[in-house]
Amino acid sequence: MQSVATRMIVERERERMAFRSADYWDLDCTLATRGSGAGIEFKARLLEVDGHRVAFGRDFGDDGQPSRDDVLILDEVSAGVVRDDLEGALATVESVEPKPYKLRPSAPFTTSTFQQEAGRRLKLSASRAMHAAQGLYQKGYITYMRTDSTTLSDTAVRAARAEAAERFGPDHVTDAPRAYANKVRNAQEAHEAIRPAGDHFRHPDTVRGELPKSEADVYEMVWRRTVASQMTDVRGETVRLQMGADLASPVVGARATLAASGTVIHHQGFRRAYEETREDTGDEQVEAVLPAVTVGEVVDVVSAVAKGHTTKPPARYTEASLVKGMEEHGVGRPSTYASIMETIQGSMCSKRAPRWCLR
Repeated sequence: MQSVATRMIVERERERMAFRSADYWDLDCTLATRGSGAGIEFKARLLEVDGHRVAFGRDFGDDGQPSRDDVLILDEVSAGVVRDDLEGALATVESVEPKPYKLRPSAPFTTSTFQQEAGRRLKLSASRAMHAAQGLYQKGYITYMRTDSTTLSDTAVRAARAEAAERFGPDHVTDAPRAYANKVRNAQEAHEAIRPAGDHFRHPDTVRGELPKSEADVYEMVWRRTVASQMTDVRGETVRLQMGADLASPVVGARATLAASGTVIHHQGFRRAYEETREDTGDEQVEAVLPAVTVGEVVDVVSAVAKGHTTKPPARYTEASLVKGMEEHGVGRPSTYASIMETIQGSMCSKRAPRWCLR
């Protein structure tokens, strides 16, 4: 198991060594409404020039080079030309697309997802996270922490739903209990998911004074994740706008398309209790609070900023991302993740070979 994890790290390092960087540019714009509702500013991004989509980071592969040939890769000069043409120009709203937005809560913690989230949210290594969980388990605060199951017992479901209703209101609890399918390969599910112990979950504020800080933080994370798993979806509406503007200079193209999107949340749902952290994905989407505009309406391009980017090699594994990768490949068991991390850190991350370290 350790050899497979080591191979994953080595293969990632080989990808980094084979990487060749590439440069690309894009534009962020500030627009403003006109007429009776004049002066409401919002952000947008250059999407297309003459129907050719502008390249973003997601259009480059792990080797750093373009992964598709149907996108327009702007250089510094061409981006500057488009910027100069857009600043002070008028843009016409071409489409307004509202779509319902819904987000489900994550499943209760398995050992793997617990270690990943403890690393991201609490900055704990896998071994420190498991040490804190072991302490909580031995003191009777949480259930067994080595598990690959996302299932809660009937007792736990009732307790989670009761906590959600009491703390956040009955309208934040689902009509029927939620169940979560296990996505882990070869999951044995000998134990239920990690959750607060007992048939009534003690609120984190009531236990914080009884525990060391790391254990109190871990308990709160487990409590929030468990309660959130039985709460309602986040609901709202996402609106996507596209606007067109003529370009004065024919060097790059004659017509630019700008895009903006924003999400209005009508019901916070499980986010009242918990919001999962995530690895940085390099998402280039510009989210904005959007004004109410209609197709055919004209808006001002107040400013345009050209930004240069250089593709980056695949990131070295963190403990959290390596555990996730091991789980996806069916490597290791909940009881071995932390020890594998410790062994790798002790051997591969020695002074003799610091470049192999997990970041």
